[in-house]
Amino acid sequence: ALAVAGSAFAASEIATASSGTAESRAAIVATGYAWRVRDAATDELVFPWWQVPGAAEGTRFDQFPGAASPCDAEFVVFKGNWTDAAAATGRTGVYFRSMTAMGGMAPVQRIADSQMPIPGQVGPVLVPFGSTAPPSAAYGQAVFLGLDNEESPTLGGIYRASLVPDPPLEPVALLGDQVPGEAPGTAFTRMGEALSFDGRWVAFWASWGTETRSITLECPVDGNSDIVKFCNEQYPDGFVVEVPVNQGFFVADTLSGQLHAIAKTGSGIDDMMYWNFSGSPPGSGSGDEGGKQEPPRWRSASFVAVAGVGATTFQAVFKARAADDDYLYRVTGPGGVASAFVGTGTPGTDIDAQAPAGSSVVSIGIERDALRGGTLAMTASMLDEVTGESWAGVYTAAMPANPGCAADLDGDGSVSGSDLGLLLAQWGCSGTCSADLDGDGAVGGSDLGWLLAQWGPCR
Repeated sequence: ALAVAGSAFAASEIATASSGTAESRAAIVATGYAWRVRDAATDELVFPWWQVPGAAEGTRFDQFPGAASPCDAEFVVFKGNWTDAAAATGRTGVYFRSMTAMGGMAPVQRIADSQMPIPGQVGPVLVPFGSTAPPSAAYGQAVFLGLDNEESPTLGGIYRASLVPDPPLEPVALLGDQVPGEAPGTAFTRMGEALSFDGRWVAFWASWGTETRSITLECPVDGNSDIVKFCNEQYPDGFVVEVPVNQGFFVADTLSGQLHAIAKTGSGIDDMMYWNFSGSPPGSGSGDEGGKQEPPRWRSASFVAVAGVGATTFQAVFKARAADDDYLYRVTGPGGVASAFVGTGTPGTDIDAQAPAGSSVVSIGIERDALRGGTLAMTASMLDEVTGESWAGVYTAAMPANPGCAADLDGDGSVSGSDLGLLLAQWGCSGTCSADLDGDGAVGGSDLGWLLAQWGPCR
């Protein structure tokens, strides 16, 4: 069945699909409806299962930002924005709905919203979630980012919840937590919206410290014409933003509670943040996501995908920039080394034999569920700058698990006695240590175990 969230179908069409034959009901199953839960003519509540939970009866969602996450062939988990008429303010939250329970009429259920206090606070005044991000779900659980303030966050982080109404929220990683591999007291100050979750491993972007650098963002040149026009009217000379110098991708193990760094800026990686200008221009009646929207603004994004490998480790793929080119990197396990395998500038025919002969890759992309079962799904666009010929597609690539060779500390292509000597020389080291193979911030017995497990020629 096709899951529809925020559909542009007219209410009468949805009603027909919902109350018609079994075949028509199977054709369209709506998760939530951004336009009406009441009949336009009679004001009768006709789609109660689509209304916002915890709000006044008949309250509809205004918008479903980002992508919904399907789960276990039953649930759809999503972010929804809505208007609290009594408080005359906008609200946001993370919700789910069973597509099979109650004959397809099970109500939307709340996981968290901006009427709920952020967990872990004490005192008479509790700060609620001011911002939530589209969730990722697997095996009856969802993870999401919830913060007090999107622009300048001070509270919140990444939470995991079971798909039951108003579930307890379990912290996965929080603002203020220690950054793996950094000096004691170095804490996360920002976390990205894009999360990848396979039921155990959670991959995410985060930054730390106060050091920034300035970059100038240029308005888009293609896409929605109203947005392109509005951006150039507002920012004819570009828009300057401050980007954190210290950024990284991290993987949390929800089974053990351990947090691992898989890549950080520096050592060849310059940036992990990407920007787009999106929203609904005033008076245009259009946007790039449909529905009632926020005004256009610059938004940052990061891109990472994770999947378990066997019973004990994981593989991750992420997008990052190095020397003005964008690359996809892959890494296996806490001690793995991130290595680029495709990027802008790669010959187009390396990806697709039918691409123009003189073309090169000009853009690449992945999303949070891009890596599953040893296969990666990615987008790539190619261009021959001489002839102007272009090519683009969605591609899959085999990603066989490779534990890398992080324990090759001397870089000679194998793990041997010389690497053991280097590890022992750093024994007890804390902070940034090349022999900290498991990313726990110190060199000790577990790192020795990692080294011995990789003994021999690098694979």
